[in-house]
Amino acid sequence: MHGRRFVDVLHESPQNYAGAVQHLIRTIHTAIYAVMTVCLVYVLYCGIADQFGPWSYTAFAVVTVECVVFIGNGMRCPLTQFAKRLGTTDSTYLPDWLTAWTLRLSQAAYAGCLLLLLYRHPWS
Repeated sequence: MHGRRFVDVLHESPQNYAGAVQHLIRTIHTAIYAVMTVCLVYVLYCGIADQFGPWSYTAFAVVTVECVVFIGNGMRCPLTQFAKRLGTTDSTYLPDWLTAWTLRLSQAAYAGCLLLLLYRHPWS
């Protein structure tokens, strides 16, 4: 086997380890961001199209859990804080202009989802 294993490179230098952890956190954070965006858009679509089912409730639950985590952490993302403690300036691989608007846009979209769910749900 030629070359070195990833684990061997990490053990050689603390900077390599920190860089790998930063990359992992940014990758996970970007993936969570994408999943949350898809869930939010899907719930909005379901509310507008008046189509509710197990997937719409699951997506709404995922977004709700994210909101609870966000609110419980003082309106700050815990992964962003963790990434900054590791020394990275960016916590995702997304452009800064997009992440800067995330809180405002997601709050408005979540409020819209909640209102549509309450208004159009079959029990109402």
